[in-house]
Amino acid sequence: MILEKIRDEFAQLTETIQEDYKEILGYNVKCTFENVEKLNEYTATLPAKYAGDKSYDEKLFQEEAHYGKLKYTLLHQIAESKFYMKEQVLKSRKFVVISTDCISTVQLIFRDGKIFLGVYFRSSHLDNLLPVDTTFLLNMVQETISYLESRINEPTFEDVAPALEMLKNAEVEVAFNFGSLHTY
Repeated sequence: MILEKIRDEFAQLTETIQEDYKEILGYNVKCTFENVEKLNEYTATLPAKYAGDKSYDEKLFQEEAHYGKLKYTLLHQIAESKFYMKEQVLKSRKFVVISTDCISTVQLIFRDGKIFLGVYFRSSHLDNLLPVDTTFLLNMVQETISYLESRINEPTFEDVAPALEMLKNAEVEVAFNFGSLHTY
């Protein structure tokens, strides 16, 4: 859904730009998934679409440490907010990861029966890196829910248990913002 939407819009927009650059600056796209299960179904199709694509596998391997850092930092933000600030997961705006790498900012917000995943890409290659990044980022929604589920028996996470079923059935809005989206 989201990758296909980006590809279609990129093809339309690049018809009007100079051949030398093959990039779009300041591009934004949103996509909504009915619930986490539908998001997971879509995400599961992405690696199969690129099966046998050597660049996909190479990029996945190259980005593994970066993805690990982003995931750890996001989950740590949740634990820190719960432990030190006693914040409720469904009310926090602090689940943010900032990096100087291509994926510059990731924010996860739970509100009113919805999950919002906002991502700012400093730069991304449409064919080479974006499919791998998208797979990782969309998986982060399920990873976060699984993380919360694994901690519900801890005193600081007791407020999470009643919300878990709601989160699993929540609509998921994904917003990708690109400084530079390119094909060169």
